[in-house]
Amino acid sequence: MIKSYLLLPFLFLTTFELLSQNDNYPFEKTVINIGLSVGPSYNSIRGTSAANYAERYEATLNYFAGISLEVKISDKVSLLTNINYENKIFRKEFETIRLLPVEEPIDVREKLELEFLSFPFLSRIYLGPENNLFVNGGIYYNMLLNVSHEYIVLNTGEDLSFRDYSVYFREYDFGLSFGLGMQYPVNQNNISIEIRYDYGLSNFSKLGLFNSTRINTIKLIANYSFSL
Repeated sequence: MIKSYLLLPFLFLTTFELLSQNDNYPFEKTVINIGLSVGPSYNSIRGTSAANYAERYEATLNYFAGISLEVKISDKVSLLTNINYENKIFRKEFETIRLLPVEEPIDVREKLELEFLSFPFLSRIYLGPENNLFVNGGIYYNMLLNVSHEYIVLNTGEDLSFRDYSVYFREYDFGLSFGLGMQYPVNQNNISIEIRYDYGLSNFSKLGLFNSTRINTIKLIANYSFSL
């Protein structure tokens, strides 16, 4: 399954390379840029469950890294995709009651960590006389790799986790993606800085308690790319 998703960007590249060789291709010769992307991400959960469970998690600062592929079909327009590894951690601290071995109030910290492979598919429009500004828009698809969960008693450090939380979540997440940024030429290559917002549309949870649980992400992306 993972190998199939990894092939998507390469199919994307091959399709436009073949189109550009067609005599009826309506644009100029395509330029293909390969790059490396890395940066911090700010992740939050929104939801409308009866227990308001999703809103109880605090938004946190995390990270991502990956490979970018851009197909420029003109000076002003390009198509963009990525293969990103994304780490998303959510936390909350609260007081609860432990029933065993004796009934007592305890303060706990709960941490939920989600690991994804992310595949955005975006259109990019370059702006300005030197085409150094750009805006993006499109969709993304995230494939869940791993779920880990901690339930720590604050004053003792005891871990009370006992569930496999992966059974509570779907294996995918998708939504809309928008971004804006600047690009700077460096010799024959490019460095770009972008702010991107991923707005989750899919209900990520399998449980009724987690009704309408969706993930939003703000990313600060640094990218270094070169032409093939």
